Amino acid sequence: MKRFLIPNKFKSNDVTTENVSSVLDPSKIDFPCTSTTVVGSIKPDSKQTNSDELFKLNVLDLSSTCDESAVQPVINFPRTVISGKHRCFQSSWYSKYPWLEYSITLNAVFCYYCRHFPPHLTVSQSHTEKDALINRGYSDWKNISNLTKKHENTSSHKNAVIKYNSWLSTKKTGSVSSQINQQVKDQIIKNRETLTSIIRCILYCSRQDIGIREHKKINSTEDTDNPNWTCHDVNEGNFLEMIKLLSLENDNFKTNFKSLPKNSKYTSPDIQNDLIKAASNLTIHKIVKEVNLGSNIFSLIVDEARDESKIEQMSVCIRYVHDLKIKERFLGFIELNELNAQALCNGLILFLNNTGLDIGKCVSQSYDGASVMSGEFSSVQTKIRTLAKNPCPYIHCHAHRLNLVLVNVTQNIQEVGEIIGLLEAVFAFQSVSTLRHHAFFKETNFKIPQHCDTRWVSKYKSIQFFKTHFGSILKVLNTFKESSKKREAAEAKGLILQFAKFEVIVILVCLNEILNIVNCLSINLQSSTLNIGQCTMLIKATKKQILDLREDKNFYELYEQSLIIAQNANVSTPSNNDVSSNRMSQGPSRMTDYYITTTTGKRRIFSNNEKKTELKIIFYNILDVICVEMNKRFDENGEFYAVLGILDQTSKEFLDCETLCNFAKTFPFYRSDEFLSKLKYQCALGKTLFSSSSGLFELLNQVQSYKVGFEELKKVIELIVVIPVSSASAERSFSTMRRVKTYLRSTMKSSRLNDLTLLSIEREISGQFMDNPSPVIDEFAVMKKRRLEFLL
Repeated sequence: MKRFLIPNKFKSNDVTTENVSSVLDPSKIDFPCTSTTVVGSIKPDSKQTNSDELFKLNVLDLSSTCDESAVQPVINFPRTVISGKHRCFQSSWYSKYPWLEYSITLNAVFCYYCRHFPPHLTVSQSHTEKDALINRGYSDWKNISNLTKKHENTSSHKNAVIKYNSWLSTKKTGSVSSQINQQVKDQIIKNRETLTSIIRCILYCSRQDIGIREHKKINSTEDTDNPNWTCHDVNEGNFLEMIKLLSLENDNFKTNFKSLPKNSKYTSPDIQNDLIKAASNLTIHKIVKEVNLGSNIFSLIVDEARDESKIEQMSVCIRYVHDLKIKERFLGFIELNELNAQALCNGLILFLNNTGLDIGKCVSQSYDGASVMSGEFSSVQTKIRTLAKNPCPYIHCHAHRLNLVLVNVTQNIQEVGEIIGLLEAVFAFQSVSTLRHHAFFKETNFKIPQHCDTRWVSKYKSIQFFKTHFGSILKVLNTFKESSKKREAAEAKGLILQFAKFEVIVILVCLNEILNIVNCLSINLQSSTLNIGQCTMLIKATKKQILDLREDKNFYELYEQSLIIAQNANVSTPSNNDVSSNRMSQGPSRMTDYYITTTTGKRRIFSNNEKKTELKIIFYNILDVICVEMNKRFDENGEFYAVLGILDQTSKEFLDCETLCNFAKTFPFYRSDEFLSKLKYQCALGKTLFSSSSGLFELLNQVQSYKVGFEELKKVIELIVVIPVSSASAERSFSTMRRVKTYLRSTMKSSRLNDLTLLSIEREISGQFMDNPSPVIDEFAVMKKRRLEFLL
């Protein structure tokens, strides 16, 4: 309400009672009344005057709320005859009783505190006093001193003052509930801050593939409440040791961590597993979200291996497109109890359902060539295709195919197999003894590469090593030939007899040249970002380069390199002066009725030209077998290979409408008439717009650059891009598995192995949690009821 204001002219000392009385005449004052009641009819001592009426009429010139200060005007107060004397209110009483309020309208005083915080009426309190100081006001200026002293000492007034001060405090700091909520919030923030550091320690250990707990629990005799608790002599494992180190480096963390209850330190093995599980769940959710927001389709990549506990683990990866990037993500391991096709398929479907992926969106699958996975009738790939309800083509891992090509070379060409075996024998000879190993290392400054049957890149490194250090290896073998240990000397002599031959040098040089070409293809086939179009072009280029190598001039260059190596290693070479015998050797008479393919004993002496011709034939045989095997194993007659030709801008049938529409029809989610109609017109327009693209992925980028208008064409291109090239991503997960589950951690459960491996492999996502662990804290808090609060 509007407060009554006194004009400045009435503060003059020459104001008389009469003119004040005229000013205070209620009939001459304009109040913001809400009714037509005459103010002048209300007297200070009138029985009609009560609190209800005064507030109802809204005429009081006093403070209406606690936000307003007490009304204490300083004027020439009107005089009233009391007990035969003219008496009036004194402004000095304000300083003596700061709780007084003066109403000019009523010429009476009120208690500011008791008006706004009135007490409940009790028997011991005077109703008159209450009514006077709160409702009607008090104007007996003769007895006002006694009344104010008495009122100030009453419990009701003191309570009102306390309530007013509490209200002021609440206004600054909030209500009691607000203060409690703020205190709880501050505690939650403190809890989250402490847990943030704990989570970072867990994630660090997980990402680095190091053990989290000690190998064997040892009860420490020291109490963690001891001020020197960080100086334990007992190794408590990497995680707890990191907590100690963090406490030494960060006093704030040390204080917060020590303030946690003893039963809520959040460092127990169960809590560690929960934190790891929370981070793992968020990683899976992020991957699934990327699939749904990206291509909304995926390909399945699966492989199987045995862990340290002799448990069969099936690695599951997916390939999809997100933000115009090909991504191959690891999802986890499936523990296998049975190895038949039905059990493998059931495990895959259950795993995908648990991760939130729909098998109906699986458009391709890639495994190795095992019959249980790739068989034509009752294999895993057949069952997955049936459940997916789309063509879902099976892609035999291209890296495996290439490995099989090279394996067949060693099986079909005896000389190559013998050379590979000889290199493995030299490696075995030096690996059984530390002295032998150091002798080879000292001479070559390198370790002899170890062979691996399933990775031909290791054989390429080995062949390159032996070709480069042929003389040094032969020199070390000659040293061990003079060893006092008879067995060692005999082994060295046997290796020298087989190794110190010119034929060995020529085949090493030829294999090195061939594998230089093949190794480039092998490395690219293991890339997670290679698309099927790039793969096809790489295979074609490799075939052409191998065919181009089949020329006499190329072999003669390699032959000359072999001569130089042989001369530097003091290995005898065919001489131009050697002449082969023209006399035909005759076999024994008892073998007259038999066809003799080869003889033993006396060897025929070859001339330089004959030896060169023989070695050239071996070289050509190697090239021919590789080309034949590559043509057989890298078959390009699949339906999606035909679509690849349509998406090649150099093809005359670039973006052929009919071929692309027929391909899209085979997938149920692209089978609608509306989709096919739009795709048809987009292909017609795209022939002109995208003719400058060079490659499948650049075509996708150009289509995406238009944002709208080419959605259907973009989906078909993404479908081709999502088709995997190899299962190398699944194989790489086994390397991480072996680092995580070592012989010291062989009792680890499969679920924990799965979570730790996921955080280690998907470092991009787990690194985001290292920077901001808040999502992990939220996930951890909702997994189960916690003793401490973590949710804001």
